[in-house]
Amino acid sequence: LVKMVKTAPKPNYLVADCKLYHKDNAEFLSLLTFITLIPSTIKLEKTLITEALAAQEWTTIDDNYQYTVNEVEHMDIKQRWIVVNSKAAGERATKTIGRQADRAKEKLDKELFHLQAQRFTCKEDALKSLAALNKRQNYHQLTELNCIAHKVYEGKSRPKKDAPVKQIVWQTRAVVELNDKAIQHAIEQKSCFILATNADEKALSPEGILHHYKAQSVVERGFRSLKDPLFFVSSLFIKKPSRIDALLMIMTLSLLVYSIAQRRMRASMKKANETIPNQINIPSATPTLRWVFQCFEGINLVQTTEIYGKTSIYLDGFNKLREKIIHLIGGHSLHLYNIQKNGVGGLINVSLTQPKISLVVVLDNVTNSHNIGAFIRLADTFAIEKVTVCGELTISDKKLNKAYRNEAKWVCVEFCDSTTSSLQTLLDEGYSVYSVELCHESVDYSEVAYPPPCVLVLGNERKGVSEAA
Repeated sequence: LVKMVKTAPKPNYLVADCKLYHKDNAEFLSLLTFITLIPSTIKLEKTLITEALAAQEWTTIDDNYQYTVNEVEHMDIKQRWIVVNSKAAGERATKTIGRQADRAKEKLDKELFHLQAQRFTCKEDALKSLAALNKRQNYHQLTELNCIAHKVYEGKSRPKKDAPVKQIVWQTRAVVELNDKAIQHAIEQKSCFILATNADEKALSPEGILHHYKAQSVVERGFRSLKDPLFFVSSLFIKKPSRIDALLMIMTLSLLVYSIAQRRMRASMKKANETIPNQINIPSATPTLRWVFQCFEGINLVQTTEIYGKTSIYLDGFNKLREKIIHLIGGHSLHLYNIQKNGVGGLINVSLTQPKISLVVVLDNVTNSHNIGAFIRLADTFAIEKVTVCGELTISDKKLNKAYRNEAKWVCVEFCDSTTSSLQTLLDEGYSVYSVELCHESVDYSEVAYPPPCVLVLGNERKGVSEAA
């Protein structure tokens, strides 16, 4: 890493979070020009923040940031520690510490309740237990510390007036109050952070240090996908250093492609003034590509071999939202999803071309909603041209839609009162009609050629195909 950073084009800085700043890395840090966040576990960090808050001698950058500079020597490295005060961090800290104080109050009330249920043999022990509980609190304090004496008599029954006292036990009493001073101090501490660098002041100003440190978040937002189970990186176990380097190279290139695709899609959305629904179905003009990946779950590449020897490959599950996203990404993705561009009035009309089998399924008085839905789902799977439901339906639209499972959006479904009129129309259009029925004149379905275009007639569940059909 030291060699790579030194040979990189100038200016070069190693920017990292607080994990970098450790005594084990001091030897390497002394050889590099670094910008890093100082861990809050270092005592000097808290001391310098407290002194900066007390002095209030800030240099303002903008409405959100102000800073003060300290020259220090830490881990045998001469550095500049820039104490940065952030208004946004202060607002976040107010909310965070407010929640922590509420949880601490609930916990303290429970502990105090159990402590008050105890009985101590001497008053000093009772007060010590209250003091120990009070000492553990960060955002609260116990006030009005007191003890109540209880007499314990001989025997188990109700004591008489002249009954001798066996012993005196003590019960604790206290009131819980919010420690406003401690809460305010914690908020002020969390609203500040320290950036350290060993770069020369002429080469890198405090404003430049803050700018470079904040810039790493842009890169980190891309690499957070490595932790996502959607990308399966955590499932790979690699031991050889060369393979680790190879995986890092692959993931870096993948991140580059990811970022380019996301940038291209957002630019197209901005230019076209378009949005897509986010995870909670609210229109968003800046979706992440990770969410777009999830939107494309459930697309299948279906290959069908038709009876007359033609093989067809098409996409199953490609809806209007997915078509819109592919259009926004553009480029080679349009070809991959078999989308054609047609100029219409200066706009681009994107249409999906899916090959359909020249086959029409006619359901002759099929009454069961599940059977009708099954045929429609099969028609969607095998890219059948059309399903015609003939006869009087005795089922509700709600049941029928439930049986469809939304497949009617992708399949052409027609309803007709008369089977004979529907078949006559298809015959006039040049279709060959085949009826699926068990009778003496029936032939094996596998021996039929089914020349396109053709019609398959399926009959009622009990009576089969009607005589008229």
